[in-house]
Amino acid sequence: MCKKMTVAYADLIGKRLVGWCLFNGKDYSFLSERQVKDRLQNGDAVNGLKLDENGAVVIDESFTRALMGKSGLTFGPVLTAGDEADEPVVNKYYALVKVVKDKNGNRYHFITNRCGYEVFDGTQVKAMLEVLSMGGVRLNKGKVEVHKAVDVDDQAEATKDGAG
Repeated sequence: MCKKMTVAYADLIGKRLVGWCLFNGKDYSFLSERQVKDRLQNGDAVNGLKLDENGAVVIDESFTRALMGKSGLTFGPVLTAGDEADEPVVNKYYALVKVVKDKNGNRYHFITNRCGYEVFDGTQVKAMLEVLSMGGVRLNKGKVEVHKAVDVDDQAEATKDGAG
């Protein structure tokens, strides 16, 4: 069975990568570059990371563009923008791990680079996307678009079928 994890941040010593902080749906783990590579080669999903054509672990820029790295006590962007004006002004990163649909609307479940877990409604997510980049979700013509690797739980459907 495929296990799914989501990257919360890169663990750095200065600019040197030491490993990754990953969320597995219940708690956070710290894995080395080699451990992440082994998981990806075994078919496990690590949202936010992927293997490149040479087999190296790289950031999946289609899932995450504003991943933070932690060096000492401070966070900074791992991927630098081409223009200094495009550099993020915040040092908090959100990665979408799950969307729960129900009769009251969508609830978006995020992890943060500070090992937090936060839930927002659609209006809040749209407002946040206007000012910062979030992993696994983006605005497309004013609508929230969720990355295909994010779990979507349709509780409204489960209730209709009598399963929930």
